[in-house]
Amino acid sequence: MCSMMVNKNNQNGRSMIEMLGVLAIIGVLSVGAIGGYTVAMQSFHSNEALDLIQKTSVQIRTTFNEKYTGLNCAVLKSIGVLDERYVSGSGACQNPPVGTEWTITSPSQKFYTIALKGVDLAPCTKLARAYWGDSGTFVNLKVGTEGAEVLVSSP
Repeated sequence: MCSMMVNKNNQNGRSMIEMLGVLAIIGVLSVGAIGGYTVAMQSFHSNEALDLIQKTSVQIRTTFNEKYTGLNCAVLKSIGVLDERYVSGSGACQNPPVGTEWTITSPSQKFYTIALKGVDLAPCTKLARAYWGDSGTFVNLKVGTEGAEVLVSSP
């Protein structure tokens, strides 16, 4: 009599080594994606800050016609130049588009300043290199240990 032994050891699925390889590849791709996302968000915030400052500067010059006495965030909110997300209930500037703090002041009738503090170097440089038109706007950069500071002024 002839007998045959049949080995029914069917292995379906993946081995642990294959699964670890796939997880390693996914991890490497995720790190690259997070880095790209971070750079994209920094660029977005820099562009938003530049747009807000340029638009605010043009509206200040147009509205106040070189009579800037008493200019601050509360005044700009009251005439519609800034919306409520940038001005606190007390009238102080809040939620800067970049950096940690910002102010809008007018030390004299013919001069105003928009100051952003705690700005990273990349957006600070972008603001400084931006085209400000023939408006006579002056951009000053101060870089220190607590980040950079951008001053946008109009003579």
